[in-house]
Amino acid sequence: MLHEYYYAGISFIDKDRYVRFFGPSIDAAKTSFVKERTSYIDNLEETYTINIDVAFEKTPDLEKPFFVAQMGWRRAEASQQREELMRQRALEAEAKVKQLES
Repeated sequence: MLHEYYYAGISFIDKDRYVRFFGPSIDAAKTSFVKERTSYIDNLEETYTINIDVAFEKTPDLEKPFFVAQMGWRRAEASQQREELMRQRALEAEAKVKQLES
């Protein structure tokens, strides 16, 4: 039912109250964005990070905390993928060493 109202252009959210309530989280996201952006760019390919400043600025204030959190999740995912790749390479190297020893 809410879905239908949403597409009809009716809003049930009082944006001003939400912004006032979540103001500290929004301010914290804006502050931590610079730090997160640096780590994000260092850990991910540059093709994914070219317009990150523009994307953050275009993001509505209520969504900025989620934007910064998502950057952290993506960094963690990339780190996990690198760890898995290194583990796989280590296993392959061990197998080659055992093969050469025998």
